[in-house]
Amino acid sequence: MATPPIGREIVEGLLSPGDTVLLSGPPDVGKTTFLAHLVAQTACGGEVLGRRAGPAKVAWLAFEEAEPLTRRRFEHHAHKDLEGKIVFEFHDRMLKPDEMARTIERIADDGFELVVFDPLLAAVELKDMNDGARVREALNGLVTACQQRKLALVATHHTSKRTSLRGGANTALGSIQFEATFRDKWTMVPVEFERRVFDFEARSKTREYRKRRIRANGPDSFETIEPVRQAKRRKGYTVEDFIEAARREIPVRKPCYVNHVVKAMGASPAWNSPNRRARLQAAGVKLKQDARGLLVIEVPGP
Repeated sequence: MATPPIGREIVEGLLSPGDTVLLSGPPDVGKTTFLAHLVAQTACGGEVLGRRAGPAKVAWLAFEEAEPLTRRRFEHHAHKDLEGKIVFEFHDRMLKPDEMARTIERIADDGFELVVFDPLLAAVELKDMNDGARVREALNGLVTACQQRKLALVATHHTSKRTSLRGGANTALGSIQFEATFRDKWTMVPVEFERRVFDFEARSKTREYRKRRIRANGPDSFETIEPVRQAKRRKGYTVEDFIEAARREIPVRKPCYVNHVVKAMGASPAWNSPNRRARLQAAGVKLKQDARGLLVIEVPGP
């Protein structure tokens, strides 16, 4: 049985043998693109976000994207010959638990150190992704097999589209067991008003919390940039402050929600209280609920 050298990190300070990572984010945020960059650099022995990576053999299991598109991604990212360093497998159906176990065993025996599942929902057979017991049962076999064989696993997954007036966390779509079963969670969140810039958070259950902001300069270039410091919130935001911020937000947000404007003017989510909503309506601001129960706003003219 081939195993990586003890103590060897696949990506310095970020990914080690036996780590299981859920890479989540909203649709089209760049999860697969970033992961392709990470895999290509790891296979070649390059750098990922300024960290030493690889060299390591990688197996990429695609369950959704067509083969030509996947290979085209890697043509952009590969600065060296990847022949024999990355093996691609393209599946047109979900894997049953026994098939999943055999796949992991075969990949580990062939000397691979990192396996990618893109995306997780199309790879694992689940009758109901909101059923915590079934999700845990389906994922435990995959995660345990990788940990036992010291095979690092990174799987892509969407975050929930649900939002709340308090901002809400970027939680994984479906049952909470998607996050609970994996050891680490990486989240990619688009930064508003800055194209191709993402907040990249790496949360570990066993290591210190890390946060990076990264910029995608192109299909083959991701760099770490300094986090933008938010202006310190001040107290005493008025209804007039809200209306002024709403007039800036409405042209660029359709629909525009109350929590969007509260965030844009720098106030705490708690500013959106029933008392203040009553004062907004008294000032002529129209509030109506959409199908999800969130408040859409219309501001009177100047």
